[in-house]
Amino acid sequence: MNGPWTFPNEATPPGSGPYYVARFAAPERRDEIAAWFAWFQLLDRAAQQSRDPGVTRLKLDWWHEEVNRIPDASARHPLALALAPVVRADWQAEQMHRLLDATEAQVRGGSPPDLEALKHQCREEQAGRLHLLANAVSDCAEQVAVYIGIVARLQRLPLDLRRYHLSLPVAQEIDAETLIENARLGRFGTELLEVAERTLPADIAQLATEPRALLAQHRRIARKLAAEHFPTRRLVSPTPIALLWSAWRRR
Repeated sequence: MNGPWTFPNEATPPGSGPYYVARFAAPERRDEIAAWFAWFQLLDRAAQQSRDPGVTRLKLDWWHEEVNRIPDASARHPLALALAPVVRADWQAEQMHRLLDATEAQVRGGSPPDLEALKHQCREEQAGRLHLLANAVSDCAEQVAVYIGIVARLQRLPLDLRRYHLSLPVAQEIDAETLIENARLGRFGTELLEVAERTLPADIAQLATEPRALLAQHRRIARKLAAEHFPTRRLVSPTPIALLWSAWRRR
């Protein structure tokens, strides 16, 4: 693999969580993992920067076609071409399609009506990422995806609120404007974090190295969010040394 997708790239800048996940992976997999993070970044930007849902859905449809082109070496996007050598199994393409579908669901918007809907959305948004990073599918990763997804939504809440988008099932009790005014999510955040904790499997040690490092980083993010009562006006993130330590301990 070569070009702008090799490690470190725009999606794995030094000091970031993805950087340390890739840095502590097996040397022969670092470029592959960095390229996957670049693709995940592309999906995140599609969801978070969408101004016209119709146009964004067309772009995602194009990516569905692009994934289908990878096996016969007819992909056109430079990132798809970079990933082609590591997409060797049908399950990988299936997980890529799954993530594209989850991104389209995000673009459609709307708050999840209840906790079960939240958990389903988080699983669809995150499980494929964990499987692709680990280069294997596991039931454990499916469960961990729910935790990571809930924490990720709590962390990006300030960004979502700026778009008046509420990706948490609290819209029936409190609206976006009130959350911004209050500056804290408070007990709602605590309750959601408790839900996330209950989804974690008993034997996390069976996770592959990369998903385990991501989980450790998100647990650290969760602790910091809780300590600051889940801010709604500013982003909260651990320091680079904290992210490094979390990933290093889970090697």
